[in-house]
Formats: sequence, structure tokens, C-alpha cells
Amino acid sequence: MGNEADVFLRKDGKKVKINITSKDKPEVGLKISKKWQRIIDLMSEIYKVAATLIMKIESDYIKVFMKDEFSRNPYNIGQKEELCMGLYCETVLGKKKMFEVKNALKLNTWKDNPDIGFDLIYYMGVPIRWPDGELFGTLCILDDKERNFKSEFHELMLLFRDIIEEDLNFLVQNKDLKEKSRRDLLTEIWNHSHIIKLLEDEMKRAYRYKLDLSVIIGDIDNFKDINDNYGHYTGDIILKEITQIMKNQIRVNDKLGRYGGEEFLLVVPNTDLTGAYKLAERIRREIDKNKFPKGIKLTISFGMTSYQNNDALKEIINRADTLLYKAKKNGKNKSIKKNSIKISSRLFIKEYL
Repeated sequence: MGNEADVFLRKDGKKVKINITSKDKPEVGLKISKKWQRIIDLMSEIYKVAATLIMKIESDYIKVFMKDEFSRNPYNIGQKEELCMGLYCETVLGKKKMFEVKNALKLNTWKDNPDIGFDLIYYMGVPIRWPDGELFGTLCILDDKERNFKSEFHELMLLFRDIIEEDLNFLVQNKDLKEKSRRDLLTEIWNHSHIIKLLEDEMKRAYRYKLDLSVIIGDIDNFKDINDNYGHYTGDIILKEITQIMKNQIRVNDKLGRYGGEEFLLVVPNTDLTGAYKLAERIRREIDKNKFPKGIKLTISFGMTSYQNNDALKEIINRADTLLYKAKKNGKNKSIKKNSIKISSRLFIKEYL
């Protein structure tokens, strides 16, 4: 689950903790926003109320995410209210079910709630959830007079809510598909094309803000022998183990991708060449001392360089790759770093352009 928030249940007189939209959730785009706008406009027409809202909950407040486009609605997009004030929507979120107040002025519990300031004494709301149960917010209607809706109107409210939740489910599924398309199937780190895209993005950022950026290419030594002698299944297990060793050594903002069969590309933002070398050496030592399945011993070689302001994508990769070749040629199980080198005629250009 993701973030949490406290809400105050006015009738119960207590706070409860709820799970709300986590940072990994996708944004609601223009196409779905237009659809939701039509839904709440229709609701205002059907229910003939002063305000129809989609509210979104954040860590310490709830805000107007969308509102109907009729002039009677007193709220503004982005308008916020602090949580734990006993708002109508807090009860919806805390109870995780439909909640209705027919006339707040007739109830001691609700007669002084903040919405009375807009003369809105009627409320009906339902929770909006992400597929994993995290709360997005509420869908609600408010009016300036007492209302007694029939059960059919309650069902309609739930139907509109279900449509919104189906859209949230679609957003999550679409995000998951995009994420999977960028991942290497075996190791689950970034695949070749996406790690190159991430490198391009970091080069632009480094150029714009004059930041350090280093690139490391690693290649498992003699890996072909593993596949030949022990089979590809064992080779796959080892690749996954080495990937995990590398992941354990890098920071959150570092990017790790599978560059080729047994080659890895590390993009290390805000790090100079000395820092990149220390990282490569930590990884190299961890792999060197690790005990792999069937008693297999393995090493890895690294070549690395740092971004120079006049670098093109091809140049920075070529430098790191040529240094990797040098590490291989000079005995393997080595890390070699340099900022400016003459590119070896051996270098082959991989499919990243």
C-alpha cells in the first residue's frame, strides 16, 4: 500500500487511518477527465443539486479535483480543506461506503460542519477506490435544501462511481503494460532501449544544469563457458543473481539496464568518475566473492566514463565500451575509468540509435 492519511469521523468522535493514492499511481489524463466532467455535469442535471464534486484526498487535506460546470456550484477547482475537521467526505472515506445527510441543520452532529458555510445542508457521497483498494477520494453531491432521494438515485450514484473506478483500473493496467514493455523479461531491470532512453534524458539534464553524470558498462567474464558447460537455465539463474547484487549496491536514482546478453549499463547521475569507479569496484568485489549455484565462481569487468558537455550519446557509450574492452584484454575482473580516450577500431556500434 502507499501513503496514509488520518480522517475524523464526526459521529463516532474519533480519527481513523486510511490508505490513499500512492506515488506509483498514474495521472488522470485529459481524455478521462473529459469523461468524468460529463458524468458530474449529468449528475447535477439529474439530481438538480447545487454542487456535484469529485474530491481527491492528499496526505493532510482533501481538494476539489473536479466540479460541475453550473453556476450554482460555490466551490473552485483545487480548493482545499484540511483533514480531521469532520467533513462529510471524511466519513465516506473512513467508513468506505455511501454516506448521506438529508438535512445537517436538524442533526447536532452535523449542524456546524464546514460546508454549512456555503448553506449546503444536504450531502450524499461514495468512496472512489483504486483497484488495489487505495482511496482516490469521493464522488459527492450537495444541496442547499433537504432532499429525500429514492433508492434508484442511490443506485445511480453507485453506477457513476463504478464507471470512474473502471477508468482508474484502466489507467493502472495501461501503466503496468508500459512498464513491462520497458523491462528485461529475465532480470526485470530496464531493457536495452529504455536504459538508452534514460541515459539520453540524464545527459540532457546534466547539460542543462551542469551536473556530474557517469556511465558504466559491465560484462560478465567468460559467461559463454557457463552456458556451454552448465546450460542456459543455470546461466539465467546466475544472471538474475548478479543483477540483484548490482541492485543492492546502487542508489534509488541510479539506473540499471541489461545492455546485451551478459552486459549491463549503469547510468549514475550526480556522480563524478571517482564515484563511479568506487561503485563499480564495490559491485566487482561482491561478485568476485559470491558463491553461485554449483560452486561456480565468476567475475565481471567494467569500463566507465563521465559526461562531457560536448558529448553525443554515441560518444559517451563508445568511451565506456572501449574501456570495458581494455579491462577484458588486460586480464578481466577489472574496472577501468577515463574521461577522454581514442576510440578503438574494435568498437562495434550497438542498436541504440
